[in-house]
Amino acid sequence: MKILLVAPERAKWRQRYHLPKLGKALFPPLGLCYVAALTPKEINGEKVEISLVDEAVSRLDLEAKVDLVALTANTPAVPRAYEIAAHFRKRGVKVVLGGMHASACPEEAKRWVDAVCIGEAEGFWPELLVDFVKGRLESEYRCSEPPDISRQPIPRRDLLNWKKYHFPKTVDAIRGCNKRCSFCSVWKFHGGRYRIRPVGEVIREIDQLQKSHPLGPLIFVADNLTANKVWFLRLCERLGPLGLEWFCQADTLALRDEALVQAAGQAGCRVMFVGLESLSEENLRDLHKNFNIRAQIKEIVARLHRHGIAMIGAFIVGLDGDTPEVFQEIVQAVQTYQIDAAQVAIWIPIPDTDDAQRLEAEGRILDRDWLNYDGNHAVFRPKKMTPWELEAGQKNCYRQLTTVKAIRERLRGHRGRHRVISWGLNLAVRRRAQKWLTEGS
Repeated sequence: MKILLVAPERAKWRQRYHLPKLGKALFPPLGLCYVAALTPKEINGEKVEISLVDEAVSRLDLEAKVDLVALTANTPAVPRAYEIAAHFRKRGVKVVLGGMHASACPEEAKRWVDAVCIGEAEGFWPELLVDFVKGRLESEYRCSEPPDISRQPIPRRDLLNWKKYHFPKTVDAIRGCNKRCSFCSVWKFHGGRYRIRPVGEVIREIDQLQKSHPLGPLIFVADNLTANKVWFLRLCERLGPLGLEWFCQADTLALRDEALVQAAGQAGCRVMFVGLESLSEENLRDLHKNFNIRAQIKEIVARLHRHGIAMIGAFIVGLDGDTPEVFQEIVQAVQTYQIDAAQVAIWIPIPDTDDAQRLEAEGRILDRDWLNYDGNHAVFRPKKMTPWELEAGQKNCYRQLTTVKAIRERLRGHRGRHRVISWGLNLAVRRRAQKWLTEGS
């Protein structure tokens, strides 16, 4: 029995224009590595052979001789997933689809695949495989309860080509989020529960990872690694002696705690991705993220810098309180507060989120081409500017923030390893922005 796991291509310009060039991707598809780890070597006496293809870095053989194809896709990747599914089903191969988009839009997905998988794979994958072998595959499999992740298996990283990723060393330490941001699909997908792995289990996995691949930083893929402060501090205590450099995501509530930030810096944290979202109190209230306070941004950035941690600040533009002046306000804030690097994304009405439901009810959704739900296209009608102004404003943000002069100005005073990492982050953002601005997306 041969199972093929596929992460469909996510780059819109490659999908639409079928461009052949393949480069490196930022991160590997860790979720599929977990699915592979959940797959037994034998089912009802039949041996199982499993392979994994990430289209971001490898070509998919659409004529591969396999018995079952399992796809996972976020919203901008799902059109390609449907295309792959249609091809294999035409050949008589069974296809199943999971991930964020299928979980949010199961009835849509059912039109394209034999089975839709809703929620986390631990809750249905073993059952699905048994049903498949017995020839009784259901049309829907659902994770009814968020699974216990205290002793989850080590992901099958052996299925990856490590050289194809800029940051191949990714670790899943927590699942879900304890916040309820209206634009985010994470908390709904994970059943509204924030779960942590025992620190010892996380360290055990990191030890194994380091033995096989000692070079390069470690990336925690958790959406908010700092939400449970007691657990996070315990993790930092165990990470410190390992002498690693690592990156993570954090929230502004945790970053007000000097002791927590100090512990992270001492334990090897070098970059934190922080969702600032907006400089407007009105917008932050609408997003259910009013714990973000603009007046504290400068202090938070300075605190991170004191402990050798660079900050990537994430902003959303096109929110209901935004006017065309918002873009210059963001540029000025990034430069004034010396935020190391910035991500500026257009508001996305991700299916089944609170924001998507509201915009749908208000008749403001303009575009239902899922390829455009990538944070670079205005797929809805903004309240205080035109869609064209929104897209042009975002591009102008990146043009201003990625000049060498702007980077040099906001990184002035940085020293040592912090300076090296911050320049590296900015040059990477600059390369991607220049490619996007010249080639389109």
